[in-house]
Amino acid sequence: MPSVVRASAEKLAESVGFYLFVSSLSVYADRSKPMVEADAARGSSATMPDDRLLEDFSNYGALKALC
Repeated sequence: MPSVVRASAEKLAESVGFYLFVSSLSVYADRSKPMVEADAARGSSATMPDDRLLEDFSNYGALKALC
């Protein structure tokens, strides 16, 4: 969840030089082709909650992108 990543980064802010979160699985729209970092993330975060995973997992990729 983006809120968990944000809270972790805030707690570590005074202790570390940088915080790196890497997770690209399920962020890209089509995994049958080679992934390109500049590809658009799947889903629109403007219409989906950023604090919970929907029951059908339709916002999973969008949540990962927000993280």
